Amino acid sequence: MMKKGTKMRKFTKVLISVMTATSLIVSPVFAQPESVDNLESQKKAAQQEVDTLQSDLTKILTKINDIDSQMTTKGEKIIQAKADLDVAQEKEKKQYAEMKHRIKIMYENGTGSMLAKVFESGSIAEMLKQAEYVQAVHEKDREYLENYIKTKEKIASLKTGLEKDMDKLKELKQESSAQKETLSKTLEEKKTEVADLDQQLQAAAQKAAEEAARKAAEKEKEQQQQAAANRPSGNRPSGGSSNNTSGGGNQSSNSDTSGGGGNNQPDSNTSGGNSNSGSTNTGSGDMSVGQAIVAAARTYIGTPYVYGGTSYNGIDCSGLTMRAHQAVGIKIARTSAEQSGGGKNVGDLSNALPGDIICYPGHVAIYIGNERVIHAPTEGQTVKEASVYMGKSQPITAIRRYW
Repeated sequence: MMKKGTKMRKFTKVLISVMTATSLIVSPVFAQPESVDNLESQKKAAQQEVDTLQSDLTKILTKINDIDSQMTTKGEKIIQAKADLDVAQEKEKKQYAEMKHRIKIMYENGTGSMLAKVFESGSIAEMLKQAEYVQAVHEKDREYLENYIKTKEKIASLKTGLEKDMDKLKELKQESSAQKETLSKTLEEKKTEVADLDQQLQAAAQKAAEEAARKAAEKEKEQQQQAAANRPSGNRPSGGSSNNTSGGGNQSSNSDTSGGGGNNQPDSNTSGGNSNSGSTNTGSGDMSVGQAIVAAARTYIGTPYVYGGTSYNGIDCSGLTMRAHQAVGIKIARTSAEQSGGGKNVGDLSNALPGDIICYPGHVAIYIGNERVIHAPTEGQTVKEASVYMGKSQPITAIRRYW
């Protein structure tokens, strides 16, 4: 019993080791539309931060310009105050000099002579008038001098206040300039982050496209094998014969099949054919390819519209549809007019699938389902989602499928 228990424990350990080793075998992981959506969300959030930082930077620059304007005005007032102060000081000196001159004359003439003039007056009224005159001269001199001193002090105080205001404005400008530098640095970092996310989005879309193409190839192969298995036994090549044998020989017994087209039947069911551009084809196609086209188109959301553009720096409507198809390995025409006439005619919107091209007069868009599209609208706008219905002036003229 002990030996049996020991063997069982050893077997259990071996089994766990095998299971652990098996779990460590990592199969290839392909980027799915979900990962693209996640990156797109990150890019959108980062772009919103860029927009906010740009707005804050604009406000700071406006504030700095306002401070510069205030500093210019204060500077002009300080200059004027200095000039007024110089004038007041000059008037004070002049008035003081004149007053000293009059005092000197009165002193030189002597107090007695001044009193004599008062008492020598012909009448009491004239005497009082002379006395009042002398008193008025002294008072006026004193008044002028006091006024000039007050004016000088007022101007000096104004000049000091203006200079303090100027110092505060200089400090405020210094702080604002520091904020500007910080915001500018952060803004550049965020722009770099957005650019990096753009690259990641492009790589993720490419991986999703490769996975979609792989699945499409596997499905096509499976369809061909299934079609071959479903053929009547008389239409199958014999086990030892080559598939390259011509219609002659013993295999001519298949002449009862319609049009001899047994070997062409699988091709008519594949989704990749671009023939029959004039007829309506409502076949489902490979949904993964269509979703990969949508995922590729989503990576351009937020890209500015540029006529003739085909990159993340700027793109137009047909450039967007072309790039989205190129991402999954499908080459289509460049212009909206050519794209409207190529591929397969899907018919009306009820047959449309994500990844189809919705055609309008002079415009194309990528259908994403639920009556929504991704498109590059026009000058001054960016790539975005929108309703498939764009108004009476932009009716749907065709729906084309290239996959």
